Amino acid sequence: MPSRYELRIEVDLERWRFAATEQIDVTVHRPTQEIALHAIDLDIRSARAVAAGVIQPATVRFNAEAETATLRFPEPLPAGSARLEITFDGEILDRLRGFYRSQKDGARYAATQFEAADARRAFPCFGRAGVQGRASR
Repeated sequence: MPSRYELRIEVDLERWRFAATEQIDVTVHRPTQEIALHAIDLDIRSARAVAAGVIQPATVRFNAEAETATLRFPEPLPAGSARLEITFDGEILDRLRGFYRSQKDGARYAATQFEAADARRAFPCFGRAGVQGRASR
């Protein structure tokens, strides 16, 4: 269950690219070795979890059809508080989805569209429906 996101995004408008770091504070309800996040059109460079004072690097597996990235840890994360730390980059898209391009009077801009299905094109995130489903238990 996510409780807080922190994003730092560096934008390269000349190349229409961005590089970012993300920290997601989560509560792990039961020990798990995998966490699935919504992500598409992103290149995750590194991912790790910090839980109970232990840092665990993650391997990342993408599922293009499901538009997810699954983080897999060497050992199960214990129940309790944890922080996911992710480094990634991507393209500032030429369509009105996620993090997209805009130009006016010769100036270049990056704009956002963070509807539920589009935020995953700008940063790895938990799905709204999944969070609501878990919160209601």
